[in-house]
Amino acid sequence: MSHPNKSILKKANAAVRAGDNEGFLAWCADDIVWSTVGGETLHGNQAVRDWMAREYTAPPAFTVEQLVAEGDTVVARQNHGRGRRWQAGPARLQRCLALP
Repeated sequence: MSHPNKSILKKANAAVRAGDNEGFLAWCADDIVWSTVGGETLHGNQAVRDWMAREYTAPPAFTVEQLVAEGDTVVARQNHGRGRRWQAGPARLQRCLALP
């Protein structure tokens, strides 16, 4: 059985790939913690919004190769064309059936 938070992260990531950062943030709790391997950890919607404004001058191109979900945490293994990396997805999503 698929974890309901996986479908939420898929919808949130589709918004990012479409260049809709606010659409992505609509799926996130105000106190989101967004971490990337080798990168910074962002705390809160405003920090993620500011980071996206700086880093996503064009919609990012990536594929999600694997999603792992347990409780209120979803982790995505993504390929950004620069190699694979794991990324913690929007933990504590607002519109989540099992919780964000």
